[in-house]
Amino acid sequence: MQFSRYNRGLLFIPEIVFQCPHIMVLNLEENYIREINDEIGLLTRLEELIIYDNLISEIPTALCETKLKRLDLSNNVIRTINLNMFNIITLLYLDFSHNEINELPEEISKLINLKLLDISSNDLISIPKTICDLPNLQFLDISNNNITELHNIAMLKQLKEFYCLYNKLNDFPIEIIELLQNDYERKVIIGLDKTSYNITNNFYYGKTMTLLFDAILDDFECPFITNLIILKSDNNIYVPVKFGFPCAISYY
Repeated sequence: MQFSRYNRGLLFIPEIVFQCPHIMVLNLEENYIREINDEIGLLTRLEELIIYDNLISEIPTALCETKLKRLDLSNNVIRTINLNMFNIITLLYLDFSHNEINELPEEISKLINLKLLDISSNDLISIPKTICDLPNLQFLDISNNNITELHNIAMLKQLKEFYCLYNKLNDFPIEIIELLQNDYERKVIIGLDKTSYNITNNFYYGKTMTLLFDAILDDFECPFITNLIILKSDNNIYVPVKFGFPCAISYY
């Protein structure tokens, strides 16, 4: 059973929702809802909660009484994540993008079935090392934050798509290249905003990298990459790239 009331100017979740325990999909996107009632725990069959583009600031503990598979809380005003929600181990898709979250708790590792995690466009300065304990994660987007370092990303063996554009990385994340070492189907997009990167001491042959450059890179050396896709920003920039042998370079 599905209940949808999107773009209706709602200020709260309609009471009738909590009188329908058989609801499996609840779609309340693009409203003005400020609170998820504790009664949400009564919807024991609820699998999808889509409530993006509202004014939600807190995640109720009662939510962990559900067996959600998909939770979309993007485009709200959440600052902290209720640790109890990490007990919803049935979650497959979790979207916290475009909020005000400043910390991703270590308890994220409890979501062992999670396949997609989008926490882009928040206020994160780091991601927990425990993120590598998500054995089924296939999609990860941490773009548009203030992250300075990446840890253990290469340990996510099922990861197929990884986005980390527009952060504040202190150095070229070598482990991103490791993601490409044995799997040509992986899609890795990373934004670089420093002036010089040198990865000549790392030996990865025949790999494809997709890079978005936010600034001029004076000496970008990657002699063992055979395919480099450069996604240029809106500014006209010049990227001199040095290679040890011929490389196919595509500009977009």
